[in-house]
Amino acid sequence: MQGQIDIHFQPLSIQSVRPFEIQTLCQNRTPEQVIQFIPLAYSLCGKAQKFAAQLALHTLTSSQQKHMAQQVVIETLKEHYIGMTQLLLCVNVITDEQRTYALQGVGNWGAKHTDSSDLKKTAQQIQETFSTLLPGIHHATTVNDDQAVPTILSLPIMTTLFQQIMPLNMPHKLPKLHQQKNIEKYLFDTNTWDKWIKEPALDSAIENTAFSRALQTYPNMAEPNLSPLQQRVLGRVLDIVLHIQQLTATHSKMLPPLFGTRQQSDITVSWVESARGRLFHMVQMNPKKTLTLNYAISAPTEWNFHPKGIAHQLMASLPQTNFNQWKKQVEQITQIIDPCVPIQIHKGQ
Repeated sequence: MQGQIDIHFQPLSIQSVRPFEIQTLCQNRTPEQVIQFIPLAYSLCGKAQKFAAQLALHTLTSSQQKHMAQQVVIETLKEHYIGMTQLLLCVNVITDEQRTYALQGVGNWGAKHTDSSDLKKTAQQIQETFSTLLPGIHHATTVNDDQAVPTILSLPIMTTLFQQIMPLNMPHKLPKLHQQKNIEKYLFDTNTWDKWIKEPALDSAIENTAFSRALQTYPNMAEPNLSPLQQRVLGRVLDIVLHIQQLTATHSKMLPPLFGTRQQSDITVSWVESARGRLFHMVQMNPKKTLTLNYAISAPTEWNFHPKGIAHQLMASLPQTNFNQWKKQVEQITQIIDPCVPIQIHKGQ
């Protein structure tokens, strides 16, 4: 179900060939049928997809919400870990052999999570594994929010990683990219759902990534003199810190919500924070609330690759003179912004 993103050199064009029409299979179905179908059709962020469907279609108890949220946190950390190993390999910080070794056992994170004892063991395993890949990251989970950014930036692995990220010689600055916060209030008109599925945007550019999420907790992360790509790597590491804190409950203050719902008449909009950004499910039920009339899913990938998205804006700012140099920069952009979806880069139209 993940499809791919096709990127063309001159003129620049980005086309998603993800199979959006599969969402129509969720129409005229019972809630139970949709909830069973969603994780089968969407293997990418499957836990987040299932949780968003459940929130949109059922009234969950607080215990059920807590359990599903924990599953999503584990899934997010797993996908962040895989993404970081891919990035470290992409910029030649680790070898393919080291990456293979680092990924051993990651697929089993949370597989036996049935009670608080299992969760504690899983949380400890995840912390230890991240500390091996990113030495010193555990210190950032224990400091105050205003110290998290300098703590991460002081890690030797981050210095090495930043040195390997290619500078983007952009002829003009990025537009101000707004966060995805509270966008769900715009999603209650079913006539606009096609737009939100394929090219979600308001009048201005919107970013929906781990960076935009972490920025809400760490506003000082935008202050360091970092390039746009370095800032977004920092955002992903800070998001890892936040999710470890969610899993271990080591933080004394209220952490950002991981999910939510809004309802108007026969329409419910749910959202869940996934590894790539905020995921939205939109459902319109029949009067008896037994069958779905309309169903739509707005995924982070489409937010960031459409013409007003962060990935498109970064690529549009690259000088298009040397294809090989341009391709390397595009590969880094896609690896940092959204490492989960296959990318095909084409020289011709």
